[in-house]
Amino acid sequence: MRFIGFTDDNSTEMLDQLLTNLSSDKEVKAIIMLMAENCSYTYLEMQPQLQGCSVPVYGAIFPSIIYQYKNYNKGIVAIGVTEDIHVKEIRFADMNLEDQLYDFRNKCQGASSKNESNLMMVLLDGFSENGAKFTSQLFSVFHTSTKYIGGGAGGRSCKQFPCVFSADAIWQEGGLLIYARRDSSFGIEHGWVPLYGPLIASAVKGKLLCSLSWKNALAVYKSIIWKTKQIEVNHDNFFDIGNTFPLGVWNINQQYAIRDIIGLEKNNIRLAAPIQQDEVLSIMTGSVFSLVKAAAKAAVNAVNNRPAESSFSLALIIDCASREMFLKEHFARELNAIEKELSKYDYPSIGALTIGEIASKEDEFLELHNKTVVVGLI
Repeated sequence: MRFIGFTDDNSTEMLDQLLTNLSSDKEVKAIIMLMAENCSYTYLEMQPQLQGCSVPVYGAIFPSIIYQYKNYNKGIVAIGVTEDIHVKEIRFADMNLEDQLYDFRNKCQGASSKNESNLMMVLLDGFSENGAKFTSQLFSVFHTSTKYIGGGAGGRSCKQFPCVFSADAIWQEGGLLIYARRDSSFGIEHGWVPLYGPLIASAVKGKLLCSLSWKNALAVYKSIIWKTKQIEVNHDNFFDIGNTFPLGVWNINQQYAIRDIIGLEKNNIRLAAPIQQDEVLSIMTGSVFSLVKAAAKAAVNAVNNRPAESSFSLALIIDCASREMFLKEHFARELNAIEKELSKYDYPSIGALTIGEIASKEDEFLELHNKTVVVGLI
């Protein structure tokens, strides 16, 4: 994965040039595209360019993309893949999805030896109700034999739309699995700390949190924010307050996995990702300093976790779109902090702002994160 193309020009002509430049190299076997949602052309308008490309093209649409440690609200960044890859298009509605995953695993692992490193890029519909369930299902099939990195596709409106694509189709309620035999190293950090807890998720319905410690969840949340911060929570400011004080779930890896609060539904709290009944959680808090420091730490950890005698082509940054919303004008500091830690290695960088981050540390359970930054060396 060592050839990179980028355009922030909103024209299909520039897209055609990008694809031609990447596919003209004989080493490139496929192209992976990360597309910002504000591109002026639609999938149907760019599909002729995708179908006309001499190598397969796969991709997803995100709130923003990252190129050379800067984020862009329009444009496309693409990777020219030089390895042999295996690709699986996922539709969550398929009744035999688990069987498909086992077949895909056998195909992938049949082509690799036990001593090889395996990497899977996971691009999913970020607003599906089934994303977290699928990541657990994926891990149950592939386990720790594979490292995972990716994120949720979609837009800032929080409205679901078709956002994952190949040259032949675009879809929602599903995703893409892209498997390659190559080394990788990750750092996963968020920078949020407990403000109040522990609490029990005593009643949940998917992504709806209905009660906390056997009391109405909204009433408990409002009471705690008032008690700790003297801020009165109401329907008008709830989204901003939720973005500032998310939830943290104490997980199987003995760490907090962050859950974004994205709205209200009949006095229930709507989350960006589901939590399980009776899980232990806390209300979290953070600052510009703590989030930027966490981003730098993620980069340091990615470097420190490198396998011996490994070589990498690029830095892949998966950063939550809601971190940008929280940091606002300071978001550039987060990307600059990552760049500072990686600058001496001269890795080119690409990435996306995502609706949920997908990554696993070595020998740990695959986790769906929110409000988290993942730095991957691949």
